Amino acid sequence: DRYRSALQVVLKEKSVGSVLILITPQVMTPLQAIGRLIKDTARKYPHKPLIPVIVAGSRLSEFTQELGNIPYYLSSERAILALRHLYQWNNQSPNAKLWDTPTTYVKKSSITQIIKSLAEDSGMISASWKTISLIAKELSLSLPKTIALQDTKDLAQVEKLLNYPVVLKNVDPSILHRTEGGFVQVGVQTLDEIKRFYRTHKSGQVIVQEQAKKGIEVFVGMKRDPQFGMVLLIGFGGIYAEILEDIAVASMPITKSYIMKTLKKTKIYDILTGARGTQYDINWLVDTVFQLNLLMYSVPVIKELDVNPIIVYPEGGCILDLKIITKI
Repeated sequence: DRYRSALQVVLKEKSVGSVLILITPQVMTPLQAIGRLIKDTARKYPHKPLIPVIVAGSRLSEFTQELGNIPYYLSSERAILALRHLYQWNNQSPNAKLWDTPTTYVKKSSITQIIKSLAEDSGMISASWKTISLIAKELSLSLPKTIALQDTKDLAQVEKLLNYPVVLKNVDPSILHRTEGGFVQVGVQTLDEIKRFYRTHKSGQVIVQEQAKKGIEVFVGMKRDPQFGMVLLIGFGGIYAEILEDIAVASMPITKSYIMKTLKKTKIYDILTGARGTQYDINWLVDTVFQLNLLMYSVPVIKELDVNPIIVYPEGGCILDLKIITKI
């Protein structure tokens, strides 16, 4: 009751923007009830962050199991540092206008088709190739020329419609990391190699793609975060993305001008704009990221989107791998 009374008084003050709640429990302190109170109060004041600091030792789980997704801290110093970062995120000028409500929208008919296709993928870890193809078509996203192999009859179409070398992929939605698991084969030059790969992986979903030319590899990630809303990550892509850690972050939905502004925070921006004598089509990249941003904004069932890599050329580019997750 004392926590409830104190919180109500403090939160009603217009000058209070956030509250740090320090809890140092005694033997009789009702930790579960206090946890529930904080969670319920946070729902009533979503614009005023409540930051619990709990010094509870072995009783910590009594408190945290009632908090839901509210972050908590075990020391005041870390909680204050978190509040500082939150304040800077909301107020520093580079991020103050990084997002905006889109003035361009995805067609209603496209949204309906995409949501229906995603619903058909229910229970899968990520969206199926059928859904990815639909999204690419409806949002004008560039993918390599592709043939999906439904049975051995489709093999005859490969050499008629595609140019060697080609890339073979098992795009089974239950597989998130294909390269490490041997589900991707590049530089394929013969129909016999395609047949062998298909026989090995026909229990999944095999596609054949024309192998993309070398260009600059960019990573784009988008996530619907329970605390910060929609977030964009962009930077150096390819197999070394996690090692190089060249990533900039921005809030979404986002405008094209602020996608460019976010890119300028990365090292890959210097490469794209001609650090080694070749300029790449950065405007095509910005347009593609903007389209993906519209997808996230328009289709709320998408929780996470991962593109690694987008290949950027001196003119245009293409998306080599797009993963869409509706459940996290």
